[in-house]
Amino acid sequence: MYFYFATNNIYNNDFYFDYKDKEKYLEKERVADEFARTFYIDDNSYHEFTIRNEFNSESITAFAENLHISTDILIGRLQHDHKISYSDFTYMKRKYKFHLTYNND
Repeated sequence: MYFYFATNNIYNNDFYFDYKDKEKYLEKERVADEFARTFYIDDNSYHEFTIRNEFNSESITAFAENLHISTDILIGRLQHDHKISYSDFTYMKRKYKFHLTYNND
């Protein structure tokens, strides 16, 4: 989720947010979710894909390749929309490990 939120803020020139203002924060989250939902996958293509209700590794890979997006993005959208379980296809999602350092310069 953070990636999409940051992406939305960068695209919309709204990088600052205040966690203390819960309503404002939730509204920004809603806007970010909507932005992320349609930025990579248009609604018509997504609807045509999901109406078949055939979710397997082959169909997900083919649809993602057709849209030139990562399967991670498609799987995340399917999970968010409750088309598949959050435990489905996790083996197809990339894992990230971050190493943070502090530079005192």
